[in-house]
Amino acid sequence: MNGLLTLLALAMFAAVLVVAPADGGPATLVTLPLAAVVGFMVYRIKDDRKFLLRLFVAALLVRVLLGTLIYTFHLQEFFGGDALTYDFFGNALVNVWEGNKNFQGAIDIFSAGGGGSGWGMLYMVASIYKVIGRNMLAVLNNVPGKSDPELETVGAPALLDQLKSLVRV
Repeated sequence: MNGLLTLLALAMFAAVLVVAPADGGPATLVTLPLAAVVGFMVYRIKDDRKFLLRLFVAALLVRVLLGTLIYTFHLQEFFGGDALTYDFFGNALVNVWEGNKNFQGAIDIFSAGGGGSGWGMLYMVASIYKVIGRNMLAVLNNVPGKSDPELETVGAPALLDQLKSLVRV
């Protein structure tokens, strides 16, 4: 199973580089280190580490596949405008960080001065854009959003037992 997941991962990231040559490389350079950190966190869990790590890798590969398809075929609006919204406001926040205060009003309205929802994702997108430039593929394939199910599963042993009974480890 580990060999299969490794082979699928190599094929998936090679495919990302082929179908999105301009943005695929930087997106991969963001995704892989974050995936390694989250994978290590999952691996440190004593109970069911093998299952959880496989679950994380499988979820990562599905997310990368879907994110790349959505990006390649420009389906962001069809699957919900969140990607476009975070792209716009993430780029606006980078402009604010670079001294362009014209975008500050839009950022304040979007984040409700920190009291609204979505401001954390806004800062994550802006941080990615600040490091590698505006790259929606890197945002669609981001790891922090993929790690939630595995980390929540750790806190729900009953759900974990049900999942394990469905999937032979």
